[in-house]
Amino acid sequence: MVHSPGERERESGGNDSMRTGVSRRSVMKAAGAAGAASLLPFVGTAAGATVETPTIDDALDTGGSLQEALVVFESNADVDRLRHLDFAHDRAADYHRFAVLPIGYTVLTGGQIETVAGWNSVRYVEANKDLELHNQEAREVTGTTEVQTRDFYTGESIHAVVIDSGIDGDHPDHRDDLQHNFRFTDPLDEETMWTDVGPANTGGTGHGTHVSGSVAGDGSASDGKHRGMAPDADLTVYSTTAGAALLNVVGAYDDMLDRQRKGKHDVQVVNNSYGAGGGDDYNPNGALESASYMAFEAGILPVFSAGNSGPGSNTLGNYAEAPHVLGVAATKDDAQVTGFSSRGRKPSYDGGGEGAHYDRQAAFENLTAFYDTGFDDQPVVVGETYSGTVGPGSSDAGVGQSAYETWTAPDDAGFVELSVSWTPPGQDLDIYVHEGAKDGPVVASGATLQNPETLSGGVSAGETYFIEIRPFANVTASYTVDLTGRKALPDGEEPTGPYGIYRPAVGAPGSLVLSTLAPEDPLQGYAAGLAGAPDEQGTEAYYGKVSGTSMSGPVTAGIVALVYDAYRQNHGEFPDPIDVINTIEATARDGRDDHNVYNIGTGFVDAATAVERAEAGNLAGFDEVTTPDYADAGSAPEPVFAPQGSRADDGSAFTAGQTNQVDITVESVATADSEAATVRDRIPFDWDVVAGDAATTYTEDGERFIEFDAAASAGETRTYFIEAPDTTGSYEFGPAEARLDGDDAFIRIIGAGAETNTVGGVDTS
Repeated sequence: MVHSPGERERESGGNDSMRTGVSRRSVMKAAGAAGAASLLPFVGTAAGATVETPTIDDALDTGGSLQEALVVFESNADVDRLRHLDFAHDRAADYHRFAVLPIGYTVLTGGQIETVAGWNSVRYVEANKDLELHNQEAREVTGTTEVQTRDFYTGESIHAVVIDSGIDGDHPDHRDDLQHNFRFTDPLDEETMWTDVGPANTGGTGHGTHVSGSVAGDGSASDGKHRGMAPDADLTVYSTTAGAALLNVVGAYDDMLDRQRKGKHDVQVVNNSYGAGGGDDYNPNGALESASYMAFEAGILPVFSAGNSGPGSNTLGNYAEAPHVLGVAATKDDAQVTGFSSRGRKPSYDGGGEGAHYDRQAAFENLTAFYDTGFDDQPVVVGETYSGTVGPGSSDAGVGQSAYETWTAPDDAGFVELSVSWTPPGQDLDIYVHEGAKDGPVVASGATLQNPETLSGGVSAGETYFIEIRPFANVTASYTVDLTGRKALPDGEEPTGPYGIYRPAVGAPGSLVLSTLAPEDPLQGYAAGLAGAPDEQGTEAYYGKVSGTSMSGPVTAGIVALVYDAYRQNHGEFPDPIDVINTIEATARDGRDDHNVYNIGTGFVDAATAVERAEAGNLAGFDEVTTPDYADAGSAPEPVFAPQGSRADDGSAFTAGQTNQVDITVESVATADSEAATVRDRIPFDWDVVAGDAATTYTEDGERFIEFDAAASAGETRTYFIEAPDTTGSYEFGPAEARLDGDDAFIRIIGAGAETNTVGGVDTS
């Protein structure tokens, strides 16, 4: 909803009558005011004390000129209070009120920022800042291949959303699953924030296309080989343009929630491969923090990447600290946490605030109380009715003379509710409740243009309050105020922190992950360029390898989609997001000595086990989630099978009939290097195996393999000799793979990847 200049007479930002006093959002009331304190969003420390949650973002300059800001209100209806400001910007609209979220977007002076932050209905004023954009192998090491090929869950009942730089809407892997490709426009300049551009390429560098492929690419450009985690899921992408600005991301959440409420789609998971900062306490009043919680309440599970600021501790992205989201660290395919993956707080953290808090259940319950605390169930201690008239006579141009009613809170009161109605009903009245004086601190306000206007706030026992009815545009109206006072909450029931968890939830592959790219995307050169790994570059036009927690996030989001899919197909409904979070954490596994709670949380994501539990309806609860001390071998879960090794042969160019010796060496087959594994290599058709270790050749899913009869232990090599064909051409060998006894799926041997050999046939010799 946009609001244009000239719609109404405006209130000067520098002369707001609420400039005096202290709002309940900026300072705690004196000890003993239990009712009022219960509404204060203060963040608790590990020791149980409280610290203030700021009202103004440090990135905003209250002494500066025009700045883009997102204003987080108590309710969506409160946003229209912005209409009374005297805007200095020259945009087409004064401000934008989101459809669902209690947030307004506008451009304010430094003085107006202070004014707005002082309004009782405002929780937080935040700068519109830039956010940092933070698969075959990923499928195998996470157990997703097993889910897709054995259990046949592919996300077909799921709708996933990706908020990122955009997507190549005409990519072969996304043509069938892409439901909407939304492009952003600034709502202060255009009437519509989001336009569906269909098959257009909104992907910028290719970041969003790559992320989308990990979630739901169907592998069409590779005959299914490079499909994503949930290849049959529906996909909607919100393009935030080349980067990611807070406004764009929050706007995407708002549109997603608006469409969810209107029944235009039914989304289960949203991926967020971006973030801001790290090291701060979680702020539940922030714009995106509020948006992600509302999505969670709507049944949508937000997945956030941990960030790329490692290996130092206390670098975890602020949005990934929320207890209602999955924050994902990045690992290599062998489950080793990458150096770039952001870390949480060490147990020894002594930087104050909420400390090194890891308990999701406690933080989740605190956050739920923070958002949900109310006085609806508290006994009524007083009821009053007032009436009067307002009209012209104020010395302020365009503003009528305010009327005031006086009320003293009873000794046991802690909360007040007011319903104010007036006639004629179309007049513009704003309502404020001041503490102690007519120009005192505002403890409740209503400026939504709704008649009757409802408002509420915390009060202190025995204090006197002044109810102001303020008319605009010299209107005359008769009003009635119905006031209800409720009993204060008992001591100990006020919401307090900690609200954040300062560790990742799980880890997932994020190092050189193969996924979708358009042929012209700049990220096509990532492996050979930024990553310094030319041997990993690849030659497939529609795919490329990229590293980052931006990649581990969508891998996990796709696995989340499979968990939802398995539960829905067997039980007829979708599970609650918190149950999915607990199940992903409870089934995570790994036993690497270099793992700890602050770099990987509960462990390495295990799609197969999580889906198995969802299929059976046996989702995990908080009591099953542990963050073990990985240095203690007795508490380590089952190790991930992530074989490592190497490939060696006689060269890359051969003549017809020439023999190539290929050696596959297994350097490790498990974390403890204690097990042997069956080894196989993918070999091209037309080449003939002529000698080597005992083995069998066969075709599977359209590909040809040689599988050795004897299992290989760590340090052992398996060899075969293969003769080049008569036909000139390029032929691909590998990757080599291994499988433990009793396992169904082969896993790629890290370090023994694919390579291309050329043959000069008899026609050129």
